[in-house]
Amino acid sequence: MSWLSSFFVAVLTSLAAAVAGGLVAGGCVSWYQVPSREGESAYLVAGIALLGGCTGFVCGLVLSRFTGGPGPAGFIHCLGICSGAMVALAGIAAAVAWSLADIPPTLGGQQLNLIVEFRLPRGAPQPAVNPAGNQYVFFSSLGGTGERDRAYKSGFLDVAKARQEDGRWIVPGSVFIFTSRGRHGVSVQLGEGRGTGFQVPFPRSPGPRYETWSDWQPPLAGPGKPWPDTEMSYRFRVERIVSPEDIARDTGRRFAALGPDAPLEQWLGFFTGQGDPDRDRAIAKVAAGQQRELARLLRSPDYALYRPALYCVQFLPSMDPEVHQALREMAADSEAQIRKFNAMSPQDEGYDRFGKAIFKRYQPWANAWPMVRILGKEGGRPTLEAILQLAAVRKEDSDMQSIVSDVQNGLANFFPPLQSQ
Repeated sequence: MSWLSSFFVAVLTSLAAAVAGGLVAGGCVSWYQVPSREGESAYLVAGIALLGGCTGFVCGLVLSRFTGGPGPAGFIHCLGICSGAMVALAGIAAAVAWSLADIPPTLGGQQLNLIVEFRLPRGAPQPAVNPAGNQYVFFSSLGGTGERDRAYKSGFLDVAKARQEDGRWIVPGSVFIFTSRGRHGVSVQLGEGRGTGFQVPFPRSPGPRYETWSDWQPPLAGPGKPWPDTEMSYRFRVERIVSPEDIARDTGRRFAALGPDAPLEQWLGFFTGQGDPDRDRAIAKVAAGQQRELARLLRSPDYALYRPALYCVQFLPSMDPEVHQALREMAADSEAQIRKFNAMSPQDEGYDRFGKAIFKRYQPWANAWPMVRILGKEGGRPTLEAILQLAAVRKEDSDMQSIVSDVQNGLANFFPPLQSQ
């Protein structure tokens, strides 16, 4: 084989090695979770592809001097050997990199959290929430016997939700399953000092059966010897991590499946608060045809029902008397709540929460109230003036001051003075 033919073999081998190196680097970006900020992952892929290309050129040039033959057949034979060697080398590198990487297991294409409950020894007191933290659950990839954990992730230990069953306290927690490599362990730390850990009988690729609770672990302390209740034990299951995109797609499918005769309450369950204006307007259009039901939902004490119902009022082409009456009742309720608030002392328990609750109910109502003047043939000003007079009693309170400011803006922008009505 001539030197010119060897040069062309080296160039083609270099291209094959660069592509193979780039593919391996792309896999490493995913397996080792290389961040994309400031182009780190792109630099890694480009660098390894360039290194692979240079290596392929040198190897192709050298190997062609030993494996090449005369004519086109010799050229193709040599190119196949050189390119195959580079691809095989890239495959070996990929296999090694994959086997050493911490790749999270998946179930149905979704990554997983380990949901775990730790059962404290019998007689142990109720665990207290530590204001300083230091309360965690850990998922570990274990090293050899007597060695420290090779790698681990910490998760949330919800001590505040500890419950008592059969005289023993149970503390729930969850942690991301970050690897399928090697043996696995789980441990808990309730405060300062060393935690308590266990080896988890957990497979590399958990199936659907692991979505149900395991038995309490460990089952035995020795042959035929049950685990004592004077020691901590645990149980676990896996939970699929649903991405925001999956949630949005599922919500969209369920919304599209609603029929025009579906109860208005179901439609309001898809209200987005103008996150998706087209969807919210579609809900308002349905509400316009079910105004008796809309009036019922306006009277609900449930914020998740009356807030979207009030939004729908703003898009009504006409207003049913029942809706008009429901809005009046909401105004009367706000007046009664402000009177009750005015009778309280700032030192009373729940004073601040009550003020915030009043404003939370008032604000969406205030956005809908101008529709009584537009559609309901009512001036609407006296109602706002009554609320203003009551809220001004405690205008030093931030929530009442917010109501005062909002009413004043509403009177100036939407409701003319009485003499011009």
